[in-house]
Amino acid sequence: MVLNSDWQPAKLQEVELSETLPILQATNESGQRYTRAQVLVRLYTIPVGMVELALPDASLSPDTYAPQIYAQLHEQINHRLRQNGLEEITELPSSGIQQVAEPTVLKERAAFLQNHPPFVSVAIATRDRGDQLHVCLASLVNQAYPNYEIVLVDNAPSNDETQQLVERHYGHIPFLRYIREDRPGAAWARNRAIQEARGEILAYTDDDVIVDQHWVTAIAQAFARDEKIGGVSGITLPAEMETEAQELFEQFNTFSIGYEPIVHNIHDQPLDSSLYPFNSMNFAACVNMAYRTAILRELNGFDPALGPGSLAKSGEDTELYLRVVMKGYSIAYEPGAIVYHFHRRDYAYLQRQTYDYGVAFTASGLRFVIHNPQYILHVVKLLPRIIREMFGSSAARKAQRKSNFPKELQRNEMRGWLYGPIAYWRSRGRVRDTIKRFGKIDLDAPVSA
Repeated sequence: MVLNSDWQPAKLQEVELSETLPILQATNESGQRYTRAQVLVRLYTIPVGMVELALPDASLSPDTYAPQIYAQLHEQINHRLRQNGLEEITELPSSGIQQVAEPTVLKERAAFLQNHPPFVSVAIATRDRGDQLHVCLASLVNQAYPNYEIVLVDNAPSNDETQQLVERHYGHIPFLRYIREDRPGAAWARNRAIQEARGEILAYTDDDVIVDQHWVTAIAQAFARDEKIGGVSGITLPAEMETEAQELFEQFNTFSIGYEPIVHNIHDQPLDSSLYPFNSMNFAACVNMAYRTAILRELNGFDPALGPGSLAKSGEDTELYLRVVMKGYSIAYEPGAIVYHFHRRDYAYLQRQTYDYGVAFTASGLRFVIHNPQYILHVVKLLPRIIREMFGSSAARKAQRKSNFPKELQRNEMRGWLYGPIAYWRSRGRVRDTIKRFGKIDLDAPVSA
């Protein structure tokens, strides 16, 4: 389906400002020609912002685009320089930002990595997506972190292709463990990862991503800053922008909430003063989320009546996030923890996805009030404001979604809202059937050998 005949793909590129700025090519490795680029600007590996540049010729020189980056991001760049104890700049040279002193962020990272950093378990739930998984694992096994493991949970697979992929390409990786979990559903797989995890931190991502080499480091550093932090999320950016459906997904449900670190908790933002925590659940997506393993076990993990593979479609991650927040733990947002997600390319999938997200939102909401009946009246009072947030009448949502955002996607989401409570109730019955067949997962049971 063509929504906008003038829409053009964008080449996604990165520019590290502390190095000599590269020439930006307008073609990819396959020879595809682009007329625009979306450029992630980084300084000392940490994201500063995103800029869009026109690509009128076969390439774009640093002398041409450096002034454009500076014009759009000079305040953010100089703010980041001040944070690192460095001098501000008045222009961005094509040779990059050359400073004599070592930036604070790099000194802190080096000291952290040299001082016995915590053991981190990275969990991936997958099912029958070998090609995507291969790309994800290739990035995960090359983390610039000395003390981690990968727990790959193959969820109710229809064949042994994933196991063969791991044995063929990653059998020599001692810190990668393949585990089969036959209880169908992502929440069951994520709970199996809790059972198997050996790390004090358990980080989740999906099988359709590329993970930045400093992802685990950024997560572990964020936890180390305050023992009250129970969860850490990072910035999730698109891995490609080849179709309009992918750009619409970014408008519908972006996982990025900015380029500055944030720490929040229920005490600083009480429920009776705002939509919090319901207006901050993009912190929680399991594509880029980590918790202290002890907290996950304390809270009995994810609700298997929610999540992909259940009748509720999704929402297991946001519902768990709510429980962590309501327990009093702080949640940190760390933009240095970068994941690149491959959004689905076709519009028909996006139509289903918007419906599924609507189902998941009210399904997880029902789960919350069932287990927290003291907040039922509060949630009812918030419903008009929540609806404004979700369906575009709020200023934040209008800024996120362009004027030509398809109304049918919003209608799909609302249809999902109506079915969500029914889906969750039916899904609970399916969970009971699964437990009768397979038994429960004991999150405190000994891990596999």
